[in-house]
Amino acid sequence: TVIVYHRISDNFSDSVTVSVEKFKRQVQIIKKKYNFLSMQNFLSNAKLPRFKTSVMITFDDGYRDNFAAAKYLSEQNLTATFFVSTRIVGTDNPFPHDIKKLGKKVESLSWEEIFEMAQLGHSIGSHTATHPNLSMLNESEAIQQIRFGQKDLRKKLGNYAAPELFAYPHGRAEDLPQTVRHMLPQLGIKYCFSAYGGVNYLNFDAYDIRRQGIDQGFSDLAFKAALEGWRVRIPKRI
Repeated sequence: TVIVYHRISDNFSDSVTVSVEKFKRQVQIIKKKYNFLSMQNFLSNAKLPRFKTSVMITFDDGYRDNFAAAKYLSEQNLTATFFVSTRIVGTDNPFPHDIKKLGKKVESLSWEEIFEMAQLGHSIGSHTATHPNLSMLNESEAIQQIRFGQKDLRKKLGNYAAPELFAYPHGRAEDLPQTVRHMLPQLGIKYCFSAYGGVNYLNFDAYDIRRQGIDQGFSDLAFKAALEGWRVRIPKRI
C-alpha cells in the first residue's frame, strides 16, 4: 500500500490535510503493525511475495509543512518520497487549487529545504512544473510540463534528484491521457504514480502505481482498513 499525503498542518482541515498529531500517530501505527518500505525497497523487491502488509509513504505538491514531516520521519529512521511541482516550490507562485478552494497561497518548500530533505535520504520526484491537470493540455504542453519538472530537479538537486519518479497532478486515471502515459518511458520516467486508491500486488504496472490518499477524516480504524486494502468511505470534506 502506497499512501499519499499533501499537507501536514494544524492550520487547515480539508481533503488534502492531516493534523500534525494524527500524522505522527499514523506513522507509529505503520511502524508497529506493518512492514515499512522505502522507495528503493519497494521498487527493487516489487516481484517478491510479502507475508505482511507493506506500506510506503509519499507526499505530493511540496508544501512547506512537509519539511517538518520529513524531519520527523528521519527521527523515526523512515524515509518517504516527495513529489514536488518544481516551478511552484521555491517561488511565490501559488498552487492553483489553493487559490480556487482557499482564496490564498499556502507556503511551499524552498529548494534549500528540499535539498536538505534529499540529504536525509528522502526521495524527491517530479509532480510537473506548475501542477496543471495534464488532461486539460494538448500533448506537447503536457510533455513540456513533465520535461520541465525533470530538468528543474536535476538542476537544483543534481545526483540527489529522482527524475525517473513521477506522480501526475490530481491523480485520477483520467487525469493522465493515455497518449502521454505511453510517452513516459521515452522521457526517462520509470515509475508513474496515481492517487485514486487501491493497492499494489505482484507484477503491478510500473506506470500505474496505485496510491491511497489520506486526510484528516481518517480515524485510526479507517486508516488501518485503508492500509489493508479495504475501500474506505470518508465523509466528503471541503
